[in-house]
Amino acid sequence: MMIVAKAKQRRVQVRFVTKPKPPFKAPPTSIAIPSNLTRLGLSAVVNNLLKAGNDDWKTEPFDFVIDGELVQMSLEEFLLAKGISAIIFFIGT
Repeated sequence: MMIVAKAKQRRVQVRFVTKPKPPFKAPPTSIAIPSNLTRLGLSAVVNNLLKAGNDDWKTEPFDFVIDGELVQMSLEEFLLAKGISAIIFFIGT
């Protein structure tokens, strides 16, 4: 018998902040998300949050910028590479 142990998945606490009015209105609370999410996973989270407040919401991809730099790897890899321990995402323009 072979036993495979899954590594405990790390999670990070994030808050998505929007400046524009709806439809780009995310809830003001922080949420815990898997740290291995990439742009597509983060977009899925944001789209689910936006859809929760607007049944007519059409899914769309988002880009994510932290400290002025485009996130092009997993969230965990980016945070470790930059030595960042706290993040707030701004959605929309």
